Amino acid sequence: MSPQVSNSAPANPSACAVSPARRWLVAGSWTAFVVALLFYAGSVLRVDPMRTELTNLDPRPDAVEYFALARSLLSTGAAEIRIGDEILPSRYPVGFPVLMLPWLAALPEAQALAAPVRTNQTLGLLLLVVVFAWLHRNGRSGSAGFVVLLLATIPAFTALARSTHSDLSGAVFVVFAFLLIAGGLRTNRSGPIFLAAALLGLALNIRLQLIFFAPVLLAMALLPRTGSWAGWFARCAACLAVYLVCTLPTFILNFATFGHPLETGYHFWVPGATGAGRTFNLQFVAPNLRLLWQEFTLTWSGFRSANLSGGGAYFLPTFIVLAVLGALRLRPSRLLLCGGLAVGVFSIGALTYFFLDVRLYFPLLALAPLAMSGLIEDWARPPTLGARFARAKNVVVAALVALSVVGVPSIAGYPDLRFTTQSLHALRWPTKRYPGWNERILTRFLHAPEVAPGVVLSDLSPVYLNALLPAGYAAAPVDERHDYQGTPRWHYDGHSAARLVQAAWQKHQPIYAIALTQAEAESLIARLPRIDGTEWRVFLPADPLAPGVVLRLSRSRADE
Repeated sequence: MSPQVSNSAPANPSACAVSPARRWLVAGSWTAFVVALLFYAGSVLRVDPMRTELTNLDPRPDAVEYFALARSLLSTGAAEIRIGDEILPSRYPVGFPVLMLPWLAALPEAQALAAPVRTNQTLGLLLLVVVFAWLHRNGRSGSAGFVVLLLATIPAFTALARSTHSDLSGAVFVVFAFLLIAGGLRTNRSGPIFLAAALLGLALNIRLQLIFFAPVLLAMALLPRTGSWAGWFARCAACLAVYLVCTLPTFILNFATFGHPLETGYHFWVPGATGAGRTFNLQFVAPNLRLLWQEFTLTWSGFRSANLSGGGAYFLPTFIVLAVLGALRLRPSRLLLCGGLAVGVFSIGALTYFFLDVRLYFPLLALAPLAMSGLIEDWARPPTLGARFARAKNVVVAALVALSVVGVPSIAGYPDLRFTTQSLHALRWPTKRYPGWNERILTRFLHAPEVAPGVVLSDLSPVYLNALLPAGYAAAPVDERHDYQGTPRWHYDGHSAARLVQAAWQKHQPIYAIALTQAEAESLIARLPRIDGTEWRVFLPADPLAPGVVLRLSRSRADE
């Protein structure tokens, strides 16, 4: 028999109807999503890294080593950096350099330095689209666009999406893992949680501190038990195994490089910052809290990493107030239990970490807009605590959202501009940039006539130079004034430079020295190694239109 089709109307027609307020909220959400994409395009996607100082790969050594690792992986398949003619380990994991590889392979050689920024630009766009799609699919269509707009206008998000840092990529993996776990708990399915475990494990290969988010995988144990206790235990063990397997690349590389899976490049290069009580200690809580308070009250001063690709701020006080209100509205649930535990553990880890920088808290900032979703959905819900109270709360939330999106109150730029907005500054930032000096001087050097592969001495990062110079070149520091002198395992000073120069001279290889300015070149000559019967001469003089001075070691005129 064919199924009977009922033509009768539902008993309560209003139950199936969508209220006008809800329709307006959904329409506003789509509009907000379009605005978020337009803002991201104007503030991030239109940035051409080759026309900015981003090609200098600051701050060092972070960005320099990420880029050098990616170049090494692409050319030799090994994760290593090079100083002079020596192959050395990096202090950083290989996760972000691996993410860089598609862009590095696709870009022409002349634009290789754009790969870190292009990678972050792509990941930022992916994060915005995925968050909107997930919220829209899971019954949050009224708030999805507003959540994405709040995320897109976080000053830290804008700055990191057009930076050479690895912070954004790590946060993207964490947010995706939280979304998968939320979906798995909502549908009582283990598949999304297994995938979340894989993403969190891979995130460890980007930034080791992201291990503190591992407690969110407790969600697997909170799924309903459908079989025996043995099956439940096996499922939990399998989730942990997936996580551990995905963390293996870092531990295998550590073992192959240092002979121990838990020894990292930091143990090699910065032994003073590693070890029990050095990396994580309660004595760092007060300085971290002071740093966060200065950020919240807009009282920080001085140049910092946020100024390299943004306005200097990481978050706004209005955004934090919204995040707190959103967290207070959350109802007890399995997701709140495991997610709150993970956020708490990560917060403790960040507060006790020796390195002070607000960007380390960015994963929490990226998760915060998700907690604001319920506040925005309330705009279309009938009041439950009294119409007057509900209207007042909605007005306050709407005002906070508007202030956060516009980017006030805040300060931006360096020196600080106190009467501006973060969003306006973010849109103006791409129009006020100039090509980086390091990349320009290197391009000028390589295109100079009669230049040939040889030794290059400079105060510029040798890791940076070796990553960009063609085969046959060996870039090294002039003397002990470099960024790699904090380790007892490897030593380089003026005597090392002299030995390198002597060996190259005996092989009849060219020997160059690069300085950024004429004044720097004059002071550099006194520090450069000398060989009897030779002198340093100007090979490329200073040029008002092109920076840098290049010297070359030549036979002295008296011996010619």
